[in-house]
Amino acid sequence: MNVKAITLYGKSGCINYEKAKMLCRMKGINFNYKQLGVDIDLPDLLKKIPQRKAVSLPQIFVQEGGLDTAYIGGYNELLSLSY
Repeated sequence: MNVKAITLYGKSGCINYEKAKMLCRMKGINFNYKQLGVDIDLPDLLKKIPQRKAVSLPQIFVQEGGLDTAYIGGYNELLSLSY
């Protein structure tokens, strides 16, 4: 997977957000963070997620080569991606 950038949607104090951020830094992947309740509200975040299957934070979207982003899930899904 040719990851260009990652968008993390989470909340302050979220341990899995901290782990996702650390993983991105270790892999040299650019990321930006959108805080729930500040940058986006829950209904708008859920509209972005296919079948609204989000049950935890962070929720992660990956941008590959072009401008399109793909929803991948949470921290565990990010960890399982091959780079």
